[in-house]
Amino acid sequence: FFSCHSIKMFGMQRSIRPLTMTTARRWCSTGLDFNDPASAYKPKSNWEIARTILVFQLCAQPWLVKNSEWLLNVSKRVIGETATHGIVKASFFAHFCAGENELDMQPTLKKLESVGVGAILDYAAEKDVKEDDASDQRQGVVESGDPPREYVNEAECDANVELILSCIDTASRTPTDGIAAVKLTGLGKPDMLVRISKILLGVRKIWIAAFTREPTESIPEEELRHLVSRPDLNPLIPLDVFRASLRRAGVDMSDAEVDQVFEFLDRSGDGLLDYLEWTGLLSLDSFSDVALEDEKQRLVQKMVMQLAAKYGVQCLSPQEHELSKNLVERLRTISATARDCQVRLLIDAEQTYMQVAIDHFALKMQREYNQQFPTIFNTYQCYLDFARNRLDNDLERSQREGWVFAAKLVRGAYMNQERRLSAEKCYRSPINPSIEETHATYNYCVQKCLENIGS
Repeated sequence: FFSCHSIKMFGMQRSIRPLTMTTARRWCSTGLDFNDPASAYKPKSNWEIARTILVFQLCAQPWLVKNSEWLLNVSKRVIGETATHGIVKASFFAHFCAGENELDMQPTLKKLESVGVGAILDYAAEKDVKEDDASDQRQGVVESGDPPREYVNEAECDANVELILSCIDTASRTPTDGIAAVKLTGLGKPDMLVRISKILLGVRKIWIAAFTREPTESIPEEELRHLVSRPDLNPLIPLDVFRASLRRAGVDMSDAEVDQVFEFLDRSGDGLLDYLEWTGLLSLDSFSDVALEDEKQRLVQKMVMQLAAKYGVQCLSPQEHELSKNLVERLRTISATARDCQVRLLIDAEQTYMQVAIDHFALKMQREYNQQFPTIFNTYQCYLDFARNRLDNDLERSQREGWVFAAKLVRGAYMNQERRLSAEKCYRSPINPSIEETHATYNYCVQKCLENIGS
């Protein structure tokens, strides 16, 4: 993990059930050497090592992973639910999870701390779009491993907030640096995140179509995230070009109104509008018919609604707008608590069809809560072929806007699903063509973060 305020480097393992705890290596003088198996496994008992070997061998069997839910149901019918849960808890759960509550976690926390290893507390609530509503997003593809649970209602999301706050509270009282993690699909409706991602991709479509004259009709919306990295699609737009572009698009606004919008969007005040400024001040409110109090925001909304109609970008329904507001308020509650407790909050990455919305909300929280301390960490999946561009853009945003950039770098966890979905929907796969390219991207992002520490 990196921030431009400070640096911490950790090794990660994927969690599968709440309440999970990802170990985080701390550089200290305990004598623990992960390059020496005898030293690395010294804290483990023979039973724990044997259980680890067994669990990993079982997880490596595709037939078992694919049929795990069916096997669990059969086991419950044959030997009973209590016995089945006991077996799972003593094997898979005991390996991957720290416990079911704060008290359960304490022995593991203390054992890890004794050898200089900290912890990341992760309530792993994760959901996905429903299978019968997924034809446009997932085409029925399910990743191997523990399947995400379907969204139930807003009350469940509110309950998840309380559990995450408990994680933050526990993390704040650990002897090591406090770190907690959260998945946004546990805090809001996944279908809403998918819709918002489509709208935010539409923001890119409008920029390209209105200000670069690049034809976008034949470009799948999933590929719009690739295009903004092209220099010719990120021009500097002066006021006269901005006016002419809006007129060409049929936007019905006076020159005085257009000038006010341009002045509002031109954060730097240099008389030139670029892509980061265009996306930086456009809010989701602009893509809904909600009544706005600020005059300049109303003018931006007036412009955006006309451009959206012109270029076929859908807007938020009243219900979706309300759901998005609820998610933001949950995130604010969690983020404010993390900031006040000096706990670093990691926002996990998920599938690309909802990741654009997750990035949007993560950036929103970073602007609000990373003013002095690196509270909010966004995740960058380096197996995506536009990861470098994403990292570069967000670093630039943080420097322009004056907040502390903080990043969690991973390679990625949804490769098979992403490739299958892109093949089924006939768009360019977002996954790097080779593991070497992913390593190169990861190394680039690490180097970029190291170069910007303290900036």
